[in-house]
Amino acid sequence: MFYKVINRSKGKVLLNRAEIAKTFWRRLSGLMFRKRLDTDKGLIFYHTNSIHTCFMRFPLDIVFLDKNSRVVKIKRRLKPWRVTICLKAFTAIEFPSGYSYAKGMELGDLLKIKPCSAYEVEHGFVQY
Repeated sequence: MFYKVINRSKGKVLLNRAEIAKTFWRRLSGLMFRKRLDTDKGLIFYHTNSIHTCFMRFPLDIVFLDKNSRVVKIKRRLKPWRVTICLKAFTAIEFPSGYSYAKGMELGDLLKIKPCSAYEVEHGFVQY
């Protein structure tokens, strides 16, 4: 299932094709061993306050949210083989490198994560 990530503070859709890392293995592996993360795709981790980029081939933007879905930390262009931590975080979202800057994300922005509708999937707004 795909999810939209919306910046409610700015009224912008940030991602149309985000996935949630639900299982132990998906959370552990994340985006490891992939060649890139396409624009408009991302990975959401609930109940976490840290992200590692071990075995990654490309940098990422990491956005940390508190329990109210407010941005509390943005780590831009996190290179492979690094770790970033935000003790106030409840959720972390991995974006393509440079994406958070290009979309104008700032500390304090309120984000919303919602499932994509069947209509969006059926009419090609969400691509596999």
